[in-house]
Amino acid sequence: MSKYQCVFDTPQNYPLSEDCYLQGCNPGLLRFLLSYLQQEEDNLTELYLCTPIYNNTFLHHALQKLAQRGVKVQITTRPIDSYANTPPKWIVDLADQQAAFDTAKTPYQIAREIFADLYKKPTENLRLQIFPHLAIRNVEGNPFAAGQQPYSLEVTAMLCLFRQGGSVLFSSSDLHVGSAVREGHLLLEENDWKLLQNTRRFFEELSRHAIEVQDFDFKSNYGDFEVPTLRLEQKLPVFFLAPFYHDSPSQAEAELIQRIRAAEQRVYVQSPITNCYEYEVDGHFHTRLEDELIEHFGFFRPVLERASIKVDVRFLTSSYPNGGKDITPVEDEKAFTEFVRISKATPSNQLATLPYLGSSFLILDDQLILSSSPFRPDVFVFLDQVRIQGFTEAETEGYNGIFSTTSFFWLVEEPEIVAAYRQHFEYQWERARLRWQKP
Repeated sequence: MSKYQCVFDTPQNYPLSEDCYLQGCNPGLLRFLLSYLQQEEDNLTELYLCTPIYNNTFLHHALQKLAQRGVKVQITTRPIDSYANTPPKWIVDLADQQAAFDTAKTPYQIAREIFADLYKKPTENLRLQIFPHLAIRNVEGNPFAAGQQPYSLEVTAMLCLFRQGGSVLFSSSDLHVGSAVREGHLLLEENDWKLLQNTRRFFEELSRHAIEVQDFDFKSNYGDFEVPTLRLEQKLPVFFLAPFYHDSPSQAEAELIQRIRAAEQRVYVQSPITNCYEYEVDGHFHTRLEDELIEHFGFFRPVLERASIKVDVRFLTSSYPNGGKDITPVEDEKAFTEFVRISKATPSNQLATLPYLGSSFLILDDQLILSSSPFRPDVFVFLDQVRIQGFTEAETEGYNGIFSTTSFFWLVEEPEIVAAYRQHFEYQWERARLRWQKP
């Protein structure tokens, strides 16, 4: 029988919520994770972690300790040149908040020390891999410029295999050191055979397309990504999106829309970015699409359709036109303005903004769907034949490969867990700034 645990973290949990902590951007989640690993250290045989940023020294030391005990540990992350190289004012140690504030290292510098240690002194039972896939589909800018590479990996997940059974942990936070505390969550499920099987298959494929840190060329841009893709019939409760899973983003969107249209009481949407009303798809970059530019309506349209029949619809986000204090300006303001216009003309829907949101999820009646990515249009786009011969700021560079986010959706129907996430959403909603409310 499977067993769930969930934990939440918010800036309100800390006296210096706008500062950076040595324990990372979600110390509460780190505390839970380290306690869980210590609790299970005698039972663990293998551990797989993927995370966009790997620079939390507390987590790294815990994984080193497990490897020394004989646990096989595998870590997959993005190339280090995507890590921020601007230092915060200071990094505070939660264990000693009265300590003097030292000049902080950058996230890049902290990670480089970890990478260099594993590069120069390989550790038995501990592997660090780099997943260099870039999600590129237009010619603007220079996607190979340091700090601007659109690497696709957006999953923070851990697979623990025990002597009997195992567990999967998904988190909205990569626990990285170098940014202020953000709202976040971590969900753990133990001994769900199907979830374990599908998650292990994802990690195996991810590893197949990743590069060991000792073999990684840090001077290469690894531009092209032309690989055979697997055609899987994935279905929730867990759905992985990846460049090696053919058309997985569009298949995931179709299932989300189907479930949204079945909601009868409530549709709650939380995401740092909410901009999935309409967008364009480059059809000439896909083998089965003919038009060069296809207008596509995203899953926010069926959400508003539910509002039109008096389903309680709420959007909670950290982005809005013109931004505001600690609010991120939307990237595609034209599309978002159209979404706002239609929303304000639709009854039974509300939108509110709150800074420092870090997690994305849907609550559909008594179902919870977690997402590792914000609800951006590109999350639901898969293009299997991108061909670019030059960029506006890098005319001699090109790209041949697959456009896709590396992400996941996870459906949970356990009543206690759904109730906990609903309570968490409502807590955030009470603190948010209401932008509109249509009765």
